[in-house]
Amino acid sequence: MVVCMDADDLFNLGNSLDDERRYDEAAEAYRRSIALSQENGTAPEDISDAWLNLGHSLRSSGRIDEAEAAWTEALKSRPSPNFIQGNAVLLCQADIDFLRFTGSSLKALANALRELNAFDQALLQKFGCRSGVAGLEVHRLRHQQMAKAETLTAAEDMFVRLFCVGMGVDRTQAETALTLPVTQAFRQCGLLTDILEDICVASMQFFPFEGMLLMTDWPSQTLGPAGHPVMSIGTDSMELCLCLGDAAGAQCCVSGASILDLCTGSGIAALHAARCG
Repeated sequence: MVVCMDADDLFNLGNSLDDERRYDEAAEAYRRSIALSQENGTAPEDISDAWLNLGHSLRSSGRIDEAEAAWTEALKSRPSPNFIQGNAVLLCQADIDFLRFTGSSLKALANALRELNAFDQALLQKFGCRSGVAGLEVHRLRHQQMAKAETLTAAEDMFVRLFCVGMGVDRTQAETALTLPVTQAFRQCGLLTDILEDICVASMQFFPFEGMLLMTDWPSQTLGPAGHPVMSIGTDSMELCLCLGDAAGAQCCVSGASILDLCTGSGIAALHAARCG
């Protein structure tokens, strides 16, 4: 018996196959769904989710160039501010070589971060995050419409949106809020990049933590970093560190617990040592 599947059926099939980690088969199902939708005259914005999911399956199977093309098509087919704000980070490549930073570029970056009060953990609370929020939870805010916090300056608010949350932001708006010199300081270090010509996105997530500023890969699946040039503290390390006590002598909230954290233990140890002095 031959079963005829429409575009919605193929889209749902792709979702199921992706859940089963059958990424190549999922990608094929999404492509067929897109093709049928286009043949039927479906509006481009109504196909954007299929393009988006196709990109995820392709990225999971290691087909980076094809994933980039699919995600770019998704953003172009649905150019609404909300959709771009929440999904532009997917096209982040984070191909940053810290060994190439010059003294002048590092100095400009440090001055920009100080000017933005980037080391102040209260920035996240002023933006509307709860105390003790984890990096992944902050990142999820990119899909929400967040009004500017009255207790933050325009520059601080833009810094949180770009570098803590991971929103895609209109380039002109970002340069106006941050000021051009600050924007250039981030660009020189590869920490702020343009996509789709007029949208900018941060290459890595910044997380103010106990007077430090952690830099991590974005928790969501993105195009990069290519070759993993730097071993960043992962979100899992950051969140486990929150469980290790507030300061020297403080009671650990997971006292007596055993934690097995493969690959990130040294990061936790370093953070804990810095946090407890």
